[in-house]
Amino acid sequence: MLAELANDLPFQALFGLSFDAVLVFDGAGCCLLANRAASELIGLSVEALCQQRLQDFVPPECDFETAWAQLWRDRQTAGQTLIRRSDGSLRRVEYRAIADGLAPDYHIAILRELTREEARAGRSLADMQHTLATEQQAIERERFITRLAQTIRQSLHLQTMLNATVEQVRQFLAVDRVLIYQFQPDWSGAVVAESVADATLSLLSRVIHDPCFTQSLTLPATHPYLGGRIHRVDDVQRDDLSDCYRELLTELQVRAVLVIPIVVQEGLWGLLVSHQCHEPRQWDALSEDLLQQLSTQLAIGISQAELYQQTQQQAQKEQLVNQMVQAVRNSLDLQTVFENATTAIGEMLRLDRAELVRYVPAQACWINVCSYRSRPDLPDARGLVIPDANNPLAAGLKQLQVMHVASLSSQPDEVNPPFAADFPGVWMLVPIPRIGLPESAASELRVWGSLSLNYQQPSRQWQDWELETVDAVVDQLAIAIHQAGLYQSVQRLNDALEHQVQQRTAQLQQALEFEALLKRITDKVRDSLDEMQILQGVVDEVGRGLPDILCCGTAIYITDLQTSIIGYEYTTRFPSAEGQVVQFSDKPDLYRQLLSGLSFQFCQTEPDPIRQLSKSFAILAFPVFDDQGILGDIWLFREREHFFNEAEIRLVQQVATQCAIAIRQARLYQASQAQVEELERLNRLKDDFLSTVSHELRTPIAGIKMSIQLLEIHLNRLGILSDRANPITRYFQILQEECQRESALINDLLDLSHLDAEVDPLLPSEVNLELWIPHVAEAFIEESRAKQQQLAIRVAANLPPLVTDPAYLERILTELLTNACKYT
Repeated sequence: MLAELANDLPFQALFGLSFDAVLVFDGAGCCLLANRAASELIGLSVEALCQQRLQDFVPPECDFETAWAQLWRDRQTAGQTLIRRSDGSLRRVEYRAIADGLAPDYHIAILRELTREEARAGRSLADMQHTLATEQQAIERERFITRLAQTIRQSLHLQTMLNATVEQVRQFLAVDRVLIYQFQPDWSGAVVAESVADATLSLLSRVIHDPCFTQSLTLPATHPYLGGRIHRVDDVQRDDLSDCYRELLTELQVRAVLVIPIVVQEGLWGLLVSHQCHEPRQWDALSEDLLQQLSTQLAIGISQAELYQQTQQQAQKEQLVNQMVQAVRNSLDLQTVFENATTAIGEMLRLDRAELVRYVPAQACWINVCSYRSRPDLPDARGLVIPDANNPLAAGLKQLQVMHVASLSSQPDEVNPPFAADFPGVWMLVPIPRIGLPESAASELRVWGSLSLNYQQPSRQWQDWELETVDAVVDQLAIAIHQAGLYQSVQRLNDALEHQVQQRTAQLQQALEFEALLKRITDKVRDSLDEMQILQGVVDEVGRGLPDILCCGTAIYITDLQTSIIGYEYTTRFPSAEGQVVQFSDKPDLYRQLLSGLSFQFCQTEPDPIRQLSKSFAILAFPVFDDQGILGDIWLFREREHFFNEAEIRLVQQVATQCAIAIRQARLYQASQAQVEELERLNRLKDDFLSTVSHELRTPIAGIKMSIQLLEIHLNRLGILSDRANPITRYFQILQEECQRESALINDLLDLSHLDAEVDPLLPSEVNLELWIPHVAEAFIEESRAKQQQLAIRVAANLPPLVTDPAYLERILTELLTNACKYT
């Protein structure tokens, strides 16, 4: 509550300017507030007065308890009493007290000295007019304070508030200059707001360093200004001042000065200063009170404005960081991120420059990669190269230290001062670290570069919130750089993988094409046994199937392996060399390898007389061989700038294998054809022999059979055959059986010749096996009995009729039964 009363301007005005003594006390009678009139009445300072109780001022003979009781009973009381002053003297006063007059438990008492009242009643008319003028002036000041306080409270913009204050104070006090001076951490300060009657008196933005004042601030916490001391000089030339202070005021064109401290949150923020520049001035108490009250209001306004500014700065910082985060997330283009970051930090902090400089260890230098300029007339620093050697600023950055530079011209090295002309002002170089490096990494590799910020104002001090904002931006830049590095690594990996995929796809495509080519060649080998047709098809397929082939030819080796003949060729530009004979002795080194079964590719540098080539070409030579020996070779020609890769060499190897198979297969086919022709000739001879033999044998066999029949007739007449015991009978049976057997053999030879010649047609008919087999086997029943054999015939009843030639079937069955009886 007391703080609210202290900040209430109308109350402060009435309280401070009242001619009556005013006391604010609590329920125990302890004094809480007192004005200057009360201090003069009691004879104690305001601070000492606030440590007393009301009954301490009332003599024992006055009935204080009665008045105190009436106050609580009626909530107010009034009357006259004696007051004991600090020196022991008594004064008669008229008093009036009101319980809870300001707020609950905040009571007010007004004391008026009777003698002063009587003296006031006897003043002259002039005194009364003076008093009225003084009171009118007090009212005007009260209104001014109220109006200015309202202006201060309504504005949360610090500079606007300060400008309005100095302008209105200068006009109200009618002085030459009013300024607000803000202290820096080193107790130097700058004029942050001013109002002047003459523009030539302006000190705005000037940095003022008072050595006398600084020496007195060696213990700033105990400085009188913190206690609210008012400093006034009515005449610089006559007042007792230190020489250094007098010189400073004279330099600033000051003749009279009134200084009021501005204390914000128990710290000396700055000074509210009024200057009379052309003449001395007697500063009255009302002016001091006015400025002191304004100082209090300014302190409140500054505190609120700084709080608001901090809130705004925090919001701007968070917004900037969010923008950076979004920029990092939405873009992997480092240059775009850099431009957005430097522009954002430059506009937010109102910098003259914001530069991004990259450290390049390989070149031992720092290169500017992005530049923000507040004005287009400032030199463009993009591409600027800064040496790293003998550069203390670079050394500090590599240790991840923030480097503050008051001026490049004041640097002790030889690297940085030459840049001062184009890049003046204060600089702050903030290192940008590399993220993700191992702890063992060298210190110079830990820094990516720096964010370099510049104010051309020479004495600009960096604020804490600015440093925090810059740190946040640097963190995001480090993340962006790391992320971009990861993206570039991933991109390179993707490019490598994509290149590998493309290579693999091309290899697969080539493999498919080669496979199709090889299949076509294999099909040609399988579909044809013509060596010429196969080899010509092979060279055509290879010449068209492989890229950039100028010529493809095959040569067949002669049996002596000393020469070869170019038999088949595909060519696009070369003159044909088909039929040319190549002597191995002309190129012994080449043919030595080919005869060993080795392939090779080379670039021919000498003219080729066989193909009449004058320029050199890339050549792949491959032997055609199998397990039985070498058969020939394949030669492929390209321009000398090209070569044959492994896949093409493998394809040619497989083609050579197929060629070897084709050649060997064709030659085997030719050999087999010769054998077949020979066999056919022999078969014809055999057929002719069998036909001749069978016809030649039938004549004597017919005579023998005729003789046997005649002999049988004579023997039957003689009765010899009827005697079974006679050996002649047995001999005759043998002769008869062998003759029949020999006749059957001759018939078989004739049948065989007929079958081979396909001149004996079959006469198929249906045969019932159930009836036919027993009929044929009946002739063997007696023979099997004679040999004590059992002939059993079992034929399934459900067998279907058999369609065959009965004569051939009878001959087969008879032969089987004959063998069975003979060998069982």
